[in-house]
Amino acid sequence: MIELYDHPFSGNCCKIRLALSHLGVDYSRVKVDVFGGEQHSEGFEPINPARKIPVLSDDGFVIWESNAILFFSREEVRP
Repeated sequence: MIELYDHPFSGNCCKIRLALSHLGVDYSRVKVDVFGGEQHSEGFEPINPARKIPVLSDDGFVIWESNAILFFSREEVRP
């Protein structure tokens, strides 16, 4: 299952949600409270050492940075 770590008010997260929706990809959202500093917690560091959102996790394959996620292709990474 694909998980998207995001926040509803993030523009970069919004473009990922729009792309996933447009492509018809099923995913679950994991809200990261950026206003509360959750991205700086020790629990978030293993997900993204840069401690930023959005982060896309696809069965253990993790990619961050919104433009990198937009260019991500499951077929190229997982034939």
